[in-house]
Amino acid sequence: HGSYKWLAKFLPLQTTEFTTAELYRKGGIGGRKKVEAAGEQPPDKRPNKKKKNRTSFQVIRGNWYTVVERSKRQRCNVEFYTNMDRCCKNSTCTICFKDLSRSGVLEDMKGRMRKAFSLSTYIPSQQLADTLGQNRTSLVSIVWHIRVGDIILNANKDYFWNISKQIAASFGKNTKVPSPHVFFLGEKLEEKMLKHFPFLPDICNQFFNGSCSFPNMTVDESFYSMIKSDVLVTSGSSFASIAAMLRTSGITLAAVPKSGKKYVGIYDVSENLHIDEAGNIDKIGELTQFLESHTVNTDHLQNNALSVGH
Repeated sequence: HGSYKWLAKFLPLQTTEFTTAELYRKGGIGGRKKVEAAGEQPPDKRPNKKKKNRTSFQVIRGNWYTVVERSKRQRCNVEFYTNMDRCCKNSTCTICFKDLSRSGVLEDMKGRMRKAFSLSTYIPSQQLADTLGQNRTSLVSIVWHIRVGDIILNANKDYFWNISKQIAASFGKNTKVPSPHVFFLGEKLEEKMLKHFPFLPDICNQFFNGSCSFPNMTVDESFYSMIKSDVLVTSGSSFASIAAMLRTSGITLAAVPKSGKKYVGIYDVSENLHIDEAGNIDKIGELTQFLESHTVNTDHLQNNALSVGH
């Protein structure tokens, strides 16, 4: 997505988390010693760069349940490693959606990421505020992430048409609901985006009265816009899904992850309305309720969407 030099200021995890670098520096810990968990295949053989006169710590690898049980007995000088697709007890199962320990880990990660973001010192430029319409109180900002570049996701007119139809219906005929403006965000400029999504102008005219734009933003501006928009429509990209996780207000319409349904990850614990492969939005009534709740105080909606507000 470009340079991430801005990320330490935008999401200062280094101020809220204990990093691996600190583990080595403060703990005096040297190399890692890999240990296979019960019932697992031997780990990959990699050179152990153990330094003299330092205590090594273990890296225990295994499926989800094995690692969780092992962590109850051993907590110090150890790193536990597992994959999301190694959650189940047997080889016939690929992932465990309802495992409480897994959900607990994701919930904790979400909370800790949001805590770091609450300490952000990132200040959006005035140009970004103007682009997003900070001074227009009669506006609902809809940021729609378009995944183009090395991977192109959901380049299907029926899919976009179905989503847009449901969003437009949520605004209804209530004249007190602010007008929507759709910002299509992608890694490429408008002409390159339309090469793969040529139907977007027609959808814009049909459902949003032509109120759409393709702003040319930097990575940090795109990330900020997704987090602070009133409505975020994700693409299945992990970049948009992290933005959705950091959101603490507004409505997120979350597309199926690019790796498939069984790798939902943080989607399990984010406050999202899920979009299926056909573009059907689950619990779309919540979007209508959200819009109606802002019919009286539109200033609050705009400030909530477009200011950092820490």
